[in-house]
Amino acid sequence: MILPAKKYLCLEGNPQDKLYIVKKGLLQAQKREGAKSFIVGEAGPGTLIGEMSLLENLPCKFTYKALEETELVVIDQQNLKQTLNTFPTWFEPILHFLAQRLRQAETYKSRTDKIRALPSLLFLMCRETEMSGNTTFPIETLIENLRIINGLGYNDTFHLIRALCSLNIAKILPGEGVHLRIFNPKVVRLLYDTLLARAVDKKRPKTLLSGEDQMILSAFVDSAKAKGFNYHDSTGVSSTDLFASYKKLLPGVKFISTSMTALGEEGYLYTYPAYLSGMKAEDIQLFYADIDKVMDILELNRIYPLLDKKLPESF
Repeated sequence: MILPAKKYLCLEGNPQDKLYIVKKGLLQAQKREGAKSFIVGEAGPGTLIGEMSLLENLPCKFTYKALEETELVVIDQQNLKQTLNTFPTWFEPILHFLAQRLRQAETYKSRTDKIRALPSLLFLMCRETEMSGNTTFPIETLIENLRIINGLGYNDTFHLIRALCSLNIAKILPGEGVHLRIFNPKVVRLLYDTLLARAVDKKRPKTLLSGEDQMILSAFVDSAKAKGFNYHDSTGVSSTDLFASYKKLLPGVKFISTSMTALGEEGYLYTYPAYLSGMKAEDIQLFYADIDKVMDILELNRIYPLLDKKLPESF
């Protein structure tokens, strides 16, 4: 077939069941992302267009427009069937198997690209809130900046942001000029710093707590909400109240005072008298901490394990 210049061969998302081979001329490939269309490449002589559409009846992946008069060879379902009839019976199943594997590989690459872009997205979210002082800003800003840093397209970036929102980190605000609202910028910063520390040091960051440490901090928050008091510009709770909350969270499990070593060193939770090695739980009179800091670190430890599970599921 001959396609005149400036005419469209196919439109992205439209049904298609043909394979085109460019014999002469040049086509431009475009992809729609949000409200805009972007040029993603060109198709010259020898290029195959629509191989997955022919084999699996998938819609057009891109919009193709002729930049000049273009001659194409067209292969439809009937042509394919006639050709396959001349091959051994095992050839067609193998062809469809390879097409399926190719589609799976493309899906895997798309998911991997989004996961790899996560640290950059978190960094950009931190930068937006820290520079502007606002927790709500246009989502378009993130998308354009992530395209520059990671080459991630609009649709993939939007999917990644939506996946983060499923973790209750942020919320997409629809309307004229879509915005993103971050619930707690400190948690986003903690999450970014934790991913960065793990990538650089190749070991477990100190912000990721053991289950025992998380239970102690959770008991502190529960008891502070019920019977907390001001203590040295922090929130204090009596040891009796904290032990009671801990017992409710973990019935039958004894409070281990040695856990206070790491919590104190990291500045998450302190005791009075100051905890010393070998001190018994009954020697502690009260616990105190910056409760906002404690709640932020607990929120980080809630979110972090979900990254490996919920993010891929969202993609």
